[in-house]
Amino acid sequence: MIRLTRNYFFRRWQHGFVWLLKCITITAFPVTALGSVSTTIAWFPSSDTNVTGYNIYYGTTSHTYTGMIATGNATNATITNLQPDTTYFLSLKSHNAAGDEGEFSDEASFAGYAITPTSGGLRVKTFPTALKLDQLIFSLAPGAPAGARINPTNGVVSWTPSLADANTTQTLNVIITDLTKPAASTQQTIVVTVSDFLKITLDSVAVQVGQAGNLSLSASASDGLTNLTFNVNWPSNNLLNPQLTFAAPIAGGILQNQGTNLCGKLWTANGDLLTGTNVFAQIHFQVGADQTSAFLNVPITSVTANKADGTTFSNLGIQAGEVVVIGINPLLRPAVSTDQGRVLSLYTNPGINYQIQYSTNLAATVAWQPLQNFQPTNVLQTVNLDSANPIIFYRLMQL
Repeated sequence: MIRLTRNYFFRRWQHGFVWLLKCITITAFPVTALGSVSTTIAWFPSSDTNVTGYNIYYGTTSHTYTGMIATGNATNATITNLQPDTTYFLSLKSHNAAGDEGEFSDEASFAGYAITPTSGGLRVKTFPTALKLDQLIFSLAPGAPAGARINPTNGVVSWTPSLADANTTQTLNVIITDLTKPAASTQQTIVVTVSDFLKITLDSVAVQVGQAGNLSLSASASDGLTNLTFNVNWPSNNLLNPQLTFAAPIAGGILQNQGTNLCGKLWTANGDLLTGTNVFAQIHFQVGADQTSAFLNVPITSVTANKADGTTFSNLGIQAGEVVVIGINPLLRPAVSTDQGRVLSLYTNPGINYQIQYSTNLAATVAWQPLQNFQPTNVLQTVNLDSANPIIFYRLMQL
């Protein structure tokens, strides 16, 4: 809600007095959904009997308005179908019965953002173009959500919501102090609507040929959920006999094997809901005895779930699973860790002797050098590498 307040004054037009509202302060309470943002504007009515209505002008460029809403004699209006992550500038004119308008009120700015918990959060720069040559200091007014921060020199606002912030609307008022022209100091409002959120994760597992394994299903949800349905793209030629098990508060579930696709459904008992972040089910399987070593991607798709009130989650996140099949040949996967630097993940058969080898180039004649011999006790082992070395190629060989 944008409230137009302060300093009223008169200006005479040929059809009488038109009440002008000179200054604008902003408090924004938008109605927001992913894909669009709306905001409600309210103002104090004019006491001038010649005023018969108001026009709201708005656009994405300061003092250049591409949209207009005629409100009649109402003192509030809602602007719909605004783009999220976009700053809008708004101003108001009053008019008389002949349609003659007064001057524009002072301009206000509004920005609405639609995000989800754990989506990476908000990062937006607040910098009035008209003041770009001035020396400015940026700060957040009291009342900003916990964890919100602003760079005092460039106006970049950052905030990462948590699951507890889901289904809320947060207002961040940015105070812009102009040290060059103190009278030009202003305030901008950023409104962030945090939607609901559900993420379903299928984990990863390494399994030897001919052995049994399982993939865990976990949920991270902003609301309690039930009636979860999902599909899994299943490598049925490699992974056999898939079966579903589950734990409380899940009361029942089914898993239909359609060959290259698994269709699952899980539900809770009346009054029970799956809440928070936890593992709630597992898909058990058998790796075929004649399989070769491979990394098998296991995507999870078509997820739906109900909340306690029967509505469905509007924002879904999905993380695919993976089965690393370990056959006769070992597998090696490089990775970069922020904590440990370069890391090698080694997928091997326990009890067999292996050697990590390296080379500094892959020319026609490759000179592989031994780096480390080892005999694993588990199917997965990680090795930290010297990140100070130049680019090096690695391979894993059975001795």
